[in-house]
Amino acid sequence: MSYRQELKEYVKEETKQESRKLKEMSWSDRFWYIWEYYKWHMLIFAVILMMLSAVATSIYNSTLKTQLYCVIVNNPMTQRENFDFMTEGFADYMQFGKKDRIYVESLMIPTDGSFDDLALATQGKLSALIAAKELDIMICDSVMFQRYADMDGYMDMETLLPPDLLEQVRDKLLYAKNQSGQTIAYGIDITGNWYLQNLGVVTDPACFAVITNAPHPDNCVALLRLMFQEQGQPQAQTPES
Repeated sequence: MSYRQELKEYVKEETKQESRKLKEMSWSDRFWYIWEYYKWHMLIFAVILMMLSAVATSIYNSTLKTQLYCVIVNNPMTQRENFDFMTEGFADYMQFGKKDRIYVESLMIPTDGSFDDLALATQGKLSALIAAKELDIMICDSVMFQRYADMDGYMDMETLLPPDLLEQVRDKLLYAKNQSGQTIAYGIDITGNWYLQNLGVVTDPACFAVITNAPHPDNCVALLRLMFQEQGQPQAQTPES
């Protein structure tokens, strides 16, 4: 008999013996017996499963493509936010594929100088998104808008926007001085815009700005065009507060 056959017979016999032992035990005894003799096997198996899951998730995520990342800063929580209106609606408008992603999130950052640990962590997250060149759009109150305008944190709307859209929003341009003292159109006043109402955003005033190192400026322009081309048309239903 070859070594392989002997091993096969041994495993077969061991399996039969283990099966007989288990049949003679109560359910509680079976549990403790299995745990005592096979706990390390189960733990190793669980670790392997977690590693395989992490690898599979990483491989899948690498196939996804971010098309737009928007943060809404200091939106008063007076009604439920409906960010699906942007993540799903804008994706349909742009005819993105299933693996294209749009991210929208709401952040609360004090503008009165009072920072607790949570506020510091939130500000740190916002700074990290900008530094990593992941963030495209900031919709915020006037204080936050001015804070980043002072640091040349936004793109010049008069340079970014195509002529037709620029003329359409010209009376809503928000100007601020940069670090050199120049007055730049860093944002657009979208207070009360129908699109914000559908998102559940009631910031007043609401400033729309494109981050200076935004990775998807064309999609930022497309979103802004959508906000204004649809203005005045019937609004979609928003979740009840």
